Amino acid sequence: MHERYRALVLLDAYASLRWSEVVALKRDDLDLDGRTVRVDEKLGEVRGEWVWDVPKTSASARVVDLPDLLVTPLAGHLLRFPPLRDQDDPRRDGLIFYGERGGPVRRHAFRKSWQRACVAADLDGMRVEWLRHSGASLA
Repeated sequence: MHERYRALVLLDAYASLRWSEVVALKRDDLDLDGRTVRVDEKLGEVRGEWVWDVPKTSASARVVDLPDLLVTPLAGHLLRFPPLRDQDDPRRDGLIFYGERGGPVRRHAFRKSWQRACVAADLDGMRVEWLRHSGASLA
């Protein structure tokens, strides 16, 4: 997996987050010392425009405990890719995961890296949505 997205995949798998939740995470949502992540926003793309909203249901706004094995990869990600700084759009300021051009992660851009990684791991055809289900099963 491309290093820009490696921690995203691990977090998605072990915290059982929806795509729209994981791409909306900001630095202040992540507590590595307490091993938690707060989910209180979601980010979608509709006809090329970013749409911020509250999570899908009231129960979807939550604090998720993180397994110990995520702390080191997430800390490394934050060092390698410091949270996005965007003075023009405060909604994007602090994003943990962002694209190569500095905006939110676009699903189609991520999908290219995802598909290459799946083929390399002999998991061709695996869908990113399945990570959430794996995390729920592990929990």
